[in-house]
Amino acid sequence: MVRRNTGSEQGLDAVIALLDQVNREFAQRFNGSSLTQAQWAALRYYMQHDEEEATVGNFGTYFRITPSSASQSTTRLKEKGFIKKVPFKTDARQHHVVVTAKGRRHLQSDPLHEILEIVDEMKPTQIAGLASALTDLVNALVHASVE
Repeated sequence: MVRRNTGSEQGLDAVIALLDQVNREFAQRFNGSSLTQAQWAALRYYMQHDEEEATVGNFGTYFRITPSSASQSTTRLKEKGFIKKVPFKTDARQHHVVVTAKGRRHLQSDPLHEILEIVDEMKPTQIAGLASALTDLVNALVHASVE
């Protein structure tokens, strides 16, 4: 890893260690789950987006994954009965994805709920700071991977 000489190497090491620990905690909550992390992400995406946006292509673009990966995750959700594909009224060749009642019930056991409950216990200023820092981190990661 290439680091800038910021004079705060110990601080950076602590951040790296914390990010690693958060990553392990996330992975532990998804381990043994009925869905993979990618499938949970897809199910959440389809639940949170309207008919025009809830397509396999848009899901793949949003998460910056290949069309094949987006399709595979979506297919597994369909096989489990959590979603269904519905043709657009204007073009029957194109489909949008709808979360079924079974899928909505399954979202109630989303492993992220435990993490969100923990974050919800934080002070509003802490949540705002965390959201800001994570937004900056994600934006920097996306920008770095595009270059």
